[in-house]
Amino acid sequence: MGWKASMILIDGKGNDIQDADILKAMGVVEYKQAVEWSLEKCIYPRDRSVSIGRINNTIIICDDLQLVDSSMTPELAPYEELLSQLAQEGEVLSLACLSSVNYHGYSLVKSGSKLRYKQVNTDGTLNEFGDLVEQEITIYDQSVEQNGKTVWPASLKSDIDVFEEDQLMEEFTFGMAKRLIGLRLDEEEGADLFFKTPFTKYEPLRWDLPNALDESSPLGKSKAVIVAITLVVLLAISYFVFFR
Repeated sequence: MGWKASMILIDGKGNDIQDADILKAMGVVEYKQAVEWSLEKCIYPRDRSVSIGRINNTIIICDDLQLVDSSMTPELAPYEELLSQLAQEGEVLSLACLSSVNYHGYSLVKSGSKLRYKQVNTDGTLNEFGDLVEQEITIYDQSVEQNGKTVWPASLKSDIDVFEEDQLMEEFTFGMAKRLIGLRLDEEEGADLFFKTPFTKYEPLRWDLPNALDESSPLGKSKAVIVAITLVVLLAISYFVFFR
């Protein structure tokens, strides 16, 4: 399965934080509440909405790739700082995975300090800060060095000989998410969360933080690539339907 996902997770006593306070911390100052839907629909809706749900004492925010990219630096993004103030001693984890372009990244903040961020861009470039956390160590322990590169043997998957880091985006991204929600979204244990847990959709009317997705950023370019690919496919289908 190809994954397109963008989420912000808040742990601790997250269920006590109100949606209105979360939206304000994210910079959404005007919005209207839309529908109740599932994570399956809101994990990458492509409609610039913000959706909020809760499981295992953790808040899950789907931001439609509008804020997460701004967290991929050693410094706190404005929304990370404000959400950390709401969570106090808890962790705030931002993550994104676009398997169609081999992009993934995540940023982990605890008590207002950036512990770790890692970003593997569409060209395979790795940017990172901070020490490896437990969930990453488990994956890196399965790697080997080959021709000066860190690779993973086919025992992790079955269709090619070795995997490079950008090809293991689901393992890293959803392994990190399990740190807070206690289960893997891309495995059977995450089915109820993915399909049955209710999320509330909000339609932002005005933002007040200068960190919505910059289209010149690596993640912004990834979205542009996805749109371009989609247009090419639609044009090809139209050609065969109407002109052949």
